[in-house]
Amino acid sequence: HDAGSLAVGGSVFGTIDYPMDTDYYLLPLQEGQTVEIVVDSTMIDPYLRVDYWGATGAEVATDDDSGGGLFGLNARLTYTAPQHDTYFVVVEDAESEFGGYVLSVTEVTS
Repeated sequence: HDAGSLAVGGSVFGTIDYPMDTDYYLLPLQEGQTVEIVVDSTMIDPYLRVDYWGATGAEVATDDDSGGGLFGLNARLTYTAPQHDTYFVVVEDAESEFGGYVLSVTEVTS
């Protein structure tokens, strides 16, 4: 699974098929919408990135290991969309391993 779509409130199952594989997902967000994105896996050390066309380096969000999980390696980040756009949610493995994961997106309300 190298590309797919995500929805707020949903989860997808994915697989890093080989070392250095990268999976991309498209996530539509409204300006100011805040979501929590989590990659949960016991097989890989997930690395998570949220990006969009035209984003500057400061506007790209990344995480590795702040999501807890069985081995403390899950990726988790809270992201507020700076504009109405379709965002790229990118899942990689930080250690060049391969295996399955669950990617979830939930809305954060204040």
